[in-house]
Amino acid sequence: MSQKTNDRTTRSNYLLHNILIFVLLIVVVVLFVLLTRSTKSIVRAPGTLPADAVACGVEGGGFSCSGLLDHKLTLANVPPGVTPYLLPISASDESKFAGLPKDGFQCVISIAGNLAFFDKGGSMVKSFASPVAMQIAYTGNDIEKLSGCKSGLTEADLVPVYLYSPDADARVSIWKPFQNYNMDGSTATIEFQFWGDPPIGWGSPKSK
Repeated sequence: MSQKTNDRTTRSNYLLHNILIFVLLIVVVVLFVLLTRSTKSIVRAPGTLPADAVACGVEGGGFSCSGLLDHKLTLANVPPGVTPYLLPISASDESKFAGLPKDGFQCVISIAGNLAFFDKGGSMVKSFASPVAMQIAYTGNDIEKLSGCKSGLTEADLVPVYLYSPDADARVSIWKPFQNYNMDGSTATIEFQFWGDPPIGWGSPKSK
């Protein structure tokens, strides 16, 4: 084989090698983007008010929020200058986050909304000097969906839940039941002094 033939072969191999490296880099970048999207949490980092957030309406001395799937949230004792908002949850987000791990109950029956509080400057408010009271009621649709979780469940097995995502690593998001709440018929009353922007809803059945 002549030197010229060897040179052509070498150049061809070098070109093929570079093409393979380029293709491999593209694959790595695509996989990284897909992995990032798959682990992206619906819980947003504290910051400015998102443009697509919906302010809860003023009702009496408090606020009323129209959540997903006909859920209604009412809030009392919200400090002056602070407004509750519902952050958007897409259908794909709703499905994805309902499938996240659960601690203290078995199934996410419904996601009512993604509640957050912002001041007049558009900054998130995460702590309150005195407890804020939130009421959330389960719906007839929630009761109907119980059979899809486990047979024999009744509305007495419903528990209000929230998606816990630590600021340090939102990829470890996990659903938890509220520990301190009072039930009056179909309505749960929850008081809190610390809040981020967790999705909330109803789960079942609560662990004994």
